[in-house]
Amino acid sequence: MWKLLIIVLLIVPLSAAEITQFDVEFTVRDDSVHQLNRFLFDTPVNGTINYTLPDVRDITVTDGRQPLSFTTTASSDGYVLDILVVEPASQLIVEYTTDNVIFHLDSIDHFFTEFSFDNKVNLSASLTLPLGYTLYDNSFKPSNGEIRSDGRNIILYWAESNVDSVLFSVKFVAPRQEQSVWIAVIAILAGSLLFIYLYFHERRKEDMLFGFRHDEKIVINYIQEKKIALQRDLEEQFKFSRAKATRIVSKLVEKGLIKKQRYGRTNKLTWIK
Repeated sequence: MWKLLIIVLLIVPLSAAEITQFDVEFTVRDDSVHQLNRFLFDTPVNGTINYTLPDVRDITVTDGRQPLSFTTTASSDGYVLDILVVEPASQLIVEYTTDNVIFHLDSIDHFFTEFSFDNKVNLSASLTLPLGYTLYDNSFKPSNGEIRSDGRNIILYWAESNVDSVLFSVKFVAPRQEQSVWIAVIAILAGSLLFIYLYFHERRKEDMLFGFRHDEKIVINYIQEKKIALQRDLEEQFKFSRAKATRIVSKLVEKGLIKKQRYGRTNKLTWIK
């Protein structure tokens, strides 16, 4: 069985910083996958950006606010996109459909794809199975994925930090006809409960983040996840200056979200909210 290797090669102007966050959403259909890729930069970029991707169709590109113009050039591995970013953008979103990442063996369907990056990035990913389909023997990679449901579809979620490559492998099957009704009922009930929990959880988080700037929000998410972090970690992780990190930390202390303690030549930050 062969596999598809996607080299995430995004060439930005020399004045721009590296990609810090890469988010990808896979929506599996019968024989194709709709894919949304979101690149986040630590500083806005503009100019012409080159993006290499495999043989795909139905390509769209935006900066999260408006569509961006692009041209495609065929290559031996797929396409090279020349994306024109007129106004400085802090993110880039590329969507497309690909037909060669689902493999079939008897009754088992196998989604398989791999990403490789030029530098280490933080990554979040989700994969939505077709309606009624279930995981085969809980077989998926990375193995730390979380299994959820929206009440209709099974969804896998992943979060990775500081990675330069990642392999996604998911095996799934269509339910037998006599089981489909019960599976649908169970999925809907479980999904409804999960939706209620996640809705109020996200609303609480959105309320907490309201009024903060983007750089402050990513620091809040980072410390909330780590529980304990060092201020120098913020400077290294997000390429902040010492003055900028100090300003953000002071604001979070003032808002009662974190506690700051001197730790050698830096500060230890503890999440307390």
